[in-house]
Amino acid sequence: MQNRIMWLPLGIIFFLIYKHCTCSKVDLPILFLCSFFFIYCFVAVEHSWNVPMYIGYFLTFLLLFVTNIVIRDCRDGFLLFFKRFLLVNFAYVIFQLICLNLGFDELAMIHSNLPAQKAAEYTIPIFLVKPFYRYTGLFNESSPFAFYLSISFCFFGIFEECKRYKYLSLFLLLFSGAKFAYLFLLLHAFFFIKSKVVKLFALLTLISSSLLFIYYADDLILMTNGEVASIFARFNSFGNYSSDINYWGLGLQESSEGKVSLDFFSILTSGFGYCGLVFIFICLFSFYHLIQNRDKNYFCIPFFCGLMSSGSFLILQYSLLSYCLMYLHNNPINNTIEYE
Repeated sequence: MQNRIMWLPLGIIFFLIYKHCTCSKVDLPILFLCSFFFIYCFVAVEHSWNVPMYIGYFLTFLLLFVTNIVIRDCRDGFLLFFKRFLLVNFAYVIFQLICLNLGFDELAMIHSNLPAQKAAEYTIPIFLVKPFYRYTGLFNESSPFAFYLSISFCFFGIFEECKRYKYLSLFLLLFSGAKFAYLFLLLHAFFFIKSKVVKLFALLTLISSSLLFIYYADDLILMTNGEVASIFARFNSFGNYSSDINYWGLGLQESSEGKVSLDFFSILTSGFGYCGLVFIFICLFSFYHLIQNRDKNYFCIPFFCGLMSSGSFLILQYSLLSYCLMYLHNNPINNTIEYE
């Protein structure tokens, strides 16, 4: 009885938002997901699962639903925020590089809020040679930071007046040292750059890299001081928590603590089962389909790369990607840049 009373405030909030917020068709898939995660909060309580994580999913999509509505009315404010957020990250990267090269490693990660990182006394690794490091910006690692930068690169690349922010994102991606960054750039070049020479270079690089990983894995690990070992670990662990999972899940686990793999399949099937996974992606693809802007295709590559490396929808990047799509919705851009 106490558990049910505990959920009453959340239920009232959800009902008021559902009753009074004006939403369009594009908001409905997010609202369905919000309802789905709200139901799973009760399921988590009944089965003694990780209740805070399920509440986190509900609140994340509740906030997404509300802020998507706000973005439609405050487009200029969102664009200003997105520009300033990139500049703040750039300034923090400079701060990190200064600290790292002066030997203040702990100060460079003062923003980290992950218990696992603090327990392991995590420090930012060197990228190739000093003074280059795999900076993280305001995120916890270089890969999530590259995920954010890929979204910024796609978003700012749409607007002629935002080209300098696009190039700043590209610059940070190139020197981030994150494997996510290079995979994204190669895939983006292959699918969206018009130059046949660039397409051929990207394709050959992807093929040759894949062959090297397949036939010379041990040599690559030695040559890179173990840097590429995470790629093999990621592929080996993909879906390895899903073999005994039923159709509706056995409880979310903390990927940051190493209890479940970082890919979307392992996380979502553990928390919501196979049926839940299908429902979630039907809603997400419906949301994408309802976005009325031809430039939305640029965001497919960051999304799918993100699913493989950071599959938890609790991280900020997926919300930012949704905001970018909502910003473009029903607002055709006259000065769209055609990638050459």
